[in-house]
Amino acid sequence: MKVYFENSQGKKREIGQVDSKEKAFEIIENFLFEHNFTSYYTRYWEENGYLKIDVGSHTEFFYISKD
Repeated sequence: MKVYFENSQGKKREIGQVDSKEKAFEIIENFLFEHNFTSYYTRYWEENGYLKIDVGSHTEFFYISKD
């Protein structure tokens, strides 16, 4: 599985590779910590073959590939 970050301009970049959803969420948590962002909620859904994760920024998202 690959973990991606999508910025507010819609550009995605890979931020990690993992072998479980739990580890993917750890990468996301570490990314948020490194960028000084506090998430007060997390919601996710399937979209276009990815798990799309919303952490509350309204313009930036994370994605986990399902392969």
